[in-house]
Amino acid sequence: MADKKRILVLGGGYGGVWAGKILEKRFRKHKDVEITLVDKKPFHTLMTELHEVAGWRAEPESVQVSFRKIFGAKRIDCVVDKIESVDFQTKIAHGGKRDYPFDYTIIGTGAQPEFFGIQGVQENSFTLWSFHDAMRIRHHLEDIFEEAACETDAETRKRMLTFVVAGAGFTGIEMAGELLEYRDQMCRKHFIDKKDTRVVVVEALPSILPILEESLRVKAEKYLRKHGCELMLGTPIVGAEKGKVLLKDTSPLETETFIWTCGVRGSDFAGALGLPVGKRNRIETDQGLRSTKHPFAYAVGDNAGLMLNGKPMAQIVESAHFSAEAAARNIIADIDG
Repeated sequence: MADKKRILVLGGGYGGVWAGKILEKRFRKHKDVEITLVDKKPFHTLMTELHEVAGWRAEPESVQVSFRKIFGAKRIDCVVDKIESVDFQTKIAHGGKRDYPFDYTIIGTGAQPEFFGIQGVQENSFTLWSFHDAMRIRHHLEDIFEEAACETDAETRKRMLTFVVAGAGFTGIEMAGELLEYRDQMCRKHFIDKKDTRVVVVEALPSILPILEESLRVKAEKYLRKHGCELMLGTPIVGAEKGKVLLKDTSPLETETFIWTCGVRGSDFAGALGLPVGKRNRIETDQGLRSTKHPFAYAVGDNAGLMLNGKPMAQIVESAHFSAEAAARNIIADIDG
């Protein structure tokens, strides 16, 4: 390895961090290999725990892990910057601070909510896909209970104490669980009768948590119903307005708290790189996680359009780890020859 090799990791999510750790460990003693990780923030966000921050069960800093803490003084350069474009011909990523030349790049810039073109949803809902999202929900919940306790109009108060979660995947069900627990605390604090509140999960599919086996789905459903959660299954959302969620073939839900967790798409950044993409901005890759256009560019986690048994790889943490390890080890194999 006479020539210096430069590896650029874009994004410090689960995929980027995992790939960085594997690469750093392998090339720690190789001065002819440079590894740089670029992210817009100086910390990794524990996405799977955002609902705990939103529901006031965990402090905000508990889901923020600094890259300095993750990597310590190891041989990986973690830079806070915003990448504006990537030139795959010259192999240079252009950032707000400076340019980043590379020989290999790993694209792990994550995902963003998918609204499926349903009118009014994006404008009238909370999402739970970033630290900022979790904090918005957190402060909103505190304010809405405090305001509802003093509200004298019955219909307004009813709307304020109705909490609607759209989507019955992991994020939606975890968020509903947090709402149930937080509701109990706030009802005691503000002398609100728990019977005056509603926590509703709306799902277009006929069951919750479709990725799990049936026995676990049934157990989770029983738990939610036991604790007062309403499950509206087989009920598609067809639109949203201010203070209202519109449902197919049934009356709208009036609420001041509409949380949307119905799916994600690859980041707009990944979709605009000029690489071949499939549905929802997922970069087309071969079985080695390499872009089908540029074999030195790897996509991991939510950005990877890897097909497994005819289906796209699930957008979950396990997939981020699996794809990041594959990409990192393939880069290692390429450099080692």
